[in-house]
Amino acid sequence: SSNVSLSDAMMAMQKATITLQTGIQIRNKVVTAYTDIMNMQV
Repeated sequence: SSNVSLSDAMMAMQKATITLQTGIQIRNKVVTAYTDIMNMQV
């Protein structure tokens, strides 16, 4: 059962990493868009 727990943990970590990377990409796009808008106003 320890092998199953290990594989479950690995899968959970992989999903968390993908979720984190996706969140960072979305945040970067929002920051870029915000910066572009601010530059247009100036």
